[in-house]
Amino acid sequence: MSDKELDNDHKEIVYVNEQTGTIDVRSPQNSSDDASKTFTFDYVFGPNSKQVDIYNLVARPIVDAVLEGYNGTIFAYGQTGTG
Repeated sequence: MSDKELDNDHKEIVYVNEQTGTIDVRSPQNSSDDASKTFTFDYVFGPNSKQVDIYNLVARPIVDAVLEGYNGTIFAYGQTGTG
């Protein structure tokens, strides 16, 4: 979370589990499992992930295939200014 969010005593509600490929979104008012939503993806990356690790896992195989003559597309979406 940003310094401003921490200063305003905001709570973290999104939890990333890179091992299982899941994102849990939990209500800040209720910590029970009933109030959470879980989403599963092929890969998920937490806030401490490094760009080189993401590239090597997701993009590198596609780039290698393109260099071997296959078609490939990388579609990336993210918040502007996130680094």
